Amino acid sequence: MNGAVFARPRWLVTLLLAGFAAALAVLAARAMFGVFMFYDDEGYVLISYRNFAEGGALYRDVFSQYGPFPFVVNWMLHLAGIPLNHASGRAVTLCLWVVVSLGLAALAGKAARSATAGILTLAGTFTCLFVMTSEPSHPGGLIVTLVAAAAIGGWVLLRRGLTGPWSALTGAVTAALLLTKINVGLFAAFAAVAWLTLHLGAGSLRRPAI
Repeated sequence: MNGAVFARPRWLVTLLLAGFAAALAVLAARAMFGVFMFYDDEGYVLISYRNFAEGGALYRDVFSQYGPFPFVVNWMLHLAGIPLNHASGRAVTLCLWVVVSLGLAALAGKAARSATAGILTLAGTFTCLFVMTSEPSHPGGLIVTLVAAAAIGGWVLLRRGLTGPWSALTGAVTAALLLTKINVGLFAAFAAVAWLTLHLGAGSLRRPAI
C-alpha cells in the first residue's frame, strides 16, 4: 500500500535488544576477569574496605582518598555475606557496568521513542565504562550507578510532574556523591541547582539564569 509505514514487531525489537545486551554482558565478563593492572590499586581498595568492615576507623586506621559512602556500601555487602575479595569485587563492578548500560539504553530508547537510540546508547555507554576493568572495586562503578539512577529516576518523575520526589532523589544522590568523591558531588549539585534555576516559574533568578 502506498504511503504505508513498516513497523517492526515489538517482540522482534525486544529479542534484538536482549541478544545485543547478552553479547555485551559476555564481553564485559571476559574483559572484567581477564585484565589485571600491575599497580594493583584494586588490592589496596579491597584491603581498605575489608579493614573498615572489620572495625577499623576510617581515616585513622584505614587510609582512603575517598569519602565514607563507598565504605558503608561495601560494609553492607560484607554483612550480606559477600566476601570483599577480587572475585566478588569484580563481579559487583561487572553487574554495575551491565545494569547502568541497560538502564541508560532504556532511558534513551523511551525518551527518543527509538530502538536505534537505545541500541546506540547501550553500545556507547558500554564502551565508555570499559575503563572500569582497569580499577574494579574503586568507587567509579558506584558513581556511575548513582548518576544513572538520578538521570533515569529524574526523567520518570519529571515526566509525571512529581517535582517533590525528584528533589528528594536528586538531593539523596548528590549527598551520596559528595560523600564518595567531593568533586563529582559538586558537579552534581551545580547541575541540580542549574536545572532548578532554569525551570523557575517566576522570580528574580529566572532572567539571569536564562
